[in-house]
Amino acid sequence: MNIKDPTPNTLSNPVVKIETTKPNWIEKFVIDTREVTHEGKTYSYLVVNEEEFGKKVSIPKTFASYSKEGLISISSNYPEKYRELGLTHEIREHNEHTGENGCCLVCLKTELEDLEKTELDKKEYIQFRLGFFEDLVNYYDEKERAEYENNLLENLIQSKNYLIEVLSSI
Repeated sequence: MNIKDPTPNTLSNPVVKIETTKPNWIEKFVIDTREVTHEGKTYSYLVVNEEEFGKKVSIPKTFASYSKEGLISISSNYPEKYRELGLTHEIREHNEHTGENGCCLVCLKTELEDLEKTELDKKEYIQFRLGFFEDLVNYYDEKERAEYENNLLENLIQSKNYLIEVLSSI
């Protein structure tokens, strides 16, 4: 897909590499390590076998994540053609909008602006992301949550509702 990076790797502007945290416990679930570039920085991320991982811990069926510990990961069932958009959403949320009220929605709106710069089918992508957010909302709604997860759930609901609005206008 490759969204055009406004700050390409040049001698005067080298790409900074950000390595994902790779805790020992995740090793047996990792299928691959890949990279995504956002604003002149290249981030490594782990592609995780969600079926095997899901046998050990409760997880949403499809996920993209940038944890506060620095673990950047995505489920292997997350469509490859959508990964760059989903991961840059997570990178923005973690690095640019952490702790902001409505941070997920802010990142989602930017993600949809990025979508316009691609050749992906807009409606198909939005339907995928709507299903993604519906699954996350259901996951967090059904589990016993820590306080910070209540805020996360509120953010996820805002994003889901926004995608419903956008989809109805296409």
